[in-house]
Amino acid sequence: MKSYWFTPRPKEAEHHHPFLVFDSSDRLHLPLTIFGKEAIHRLSPTTVQTYLHALLPFFTWLDSDVWQVRAGVRWDAPPRQVRQAVEDYLVSKLRCKVQLHQQGWRLVSIMTGARSSLQILLSALKMFYQIMATRGLYPFLNPLVEPASATVATVEARLAQNDEAPRMPDRSGVEAPQKKPTHRLSDHYFQLKHEEWIPQILDDPKLPALILQGGKQLPLKYTRQRDEMVTWLLFETGARISEVTGLMLGDWVSLGAHTQARAFNKGSFGRRTKVLSFHQDMVVLLRRYFDQERIRFDQRGYTLDDYLLQASHQHVDLQGVPLFLTAQGTQLTPKQYREHYWNPACQAIGIEADVHQARAPARHPLGPGYLRDG
Repeated sequence: MKSYWFTPRPKEAEHHHPFLVFDSSDRLHLPLTIFGKEAIHRLSPTTVQTYLHALLPFFTWLDSDVWQVRAGVRWDAPPRQVRQAVEDYLVSKLRCKVQLHQQGWRLVSIMTGARSSLQILLSALKMFYQIMATRGLYPFLNPLVEPASATVATVEARLAQNDEAPRMPDRSGVEAPQKKPTHRLSDHYFQLKHEEWIPQILDDPKLPALILQGGKQLPLKYTRQRDEMVTWLLFETGARISEVTGLMLGDWVSLGAHTQARAFNKGSFGRRTKVLSFHQDMVVLLRRYFDQERIRFDQRGYTLDDYLLQASHQHVDLQGVPLFLTAQGTQLTPKQYREHYWNPACQAIGIEADVHQARAPARHPLGPGYLRDG
């Protein structure tokens, strides 16, 4: 039996799917094709291809394994059947040992093979079902998420839609500290034994200067200040790229338009539960960018002071004003930053680095006073 396979979109094709995925009968597999398109908004193209390479053997096995075929198990089966199929695949094909934990989830031990490959498969499956559920193609809760966690996530997502003020941090003393969760931090239904995720950070103090040096070689006619500003914030705050590009003017102004800004955090469903801190030099850059470069693409044509004045009269909601704009006047996305600045800058200086590797403890990229000296 042939295997599932995929191919990148031909340049002359009119559709907007970056990858076309085909089943073992060479028929277009629409769910996996949609997954490729949706995932590329969250991950780099290389990572999406890695996820597809991990997923396709499982889908091939699901269509060809005699026991799965007899039981009529497909990818869109109810969660219990999907979880059982994944467990069977881990045991029979990947030679893993799967144990039932007392809290109901599964503990996976690797007997042979690479740990990273298994982690990629489980992460890819989890994202696949998340996207399918979001698109309405899978009418159940995500089977790769622990049932209790999936229910909590659904409730929190609904609560997050309320227009309530962001919660003050526990250290503020304004609100009672939140109770720490008693359950394990991961919501994976299949948990690797002794799993501990350690970000692979490039701990090179010269990296920020190298990225900015590579950026100076790029023909950035209209967005140089923006891209350098985002890069500085990435290295200094240790924030995720999505947290930096997702900043609104209100996030900065609400803390005095000085050296701090509110940001959403992973799993906060857009609520501003995190505070990013940076040096005074960042404030100089932000004000300069806002009044010199950003104003070209702002639909209102406002300077920073204009916005502050309009907000004081309640004529504009600063929480609806993106801090970083594209040349089309829309909010900058992580994908646009990676493709427009980070990746070309790395290529210009001959290094390979993922933007997530900039996430180190907060540090000043080039040392205090760099702006004044340079």
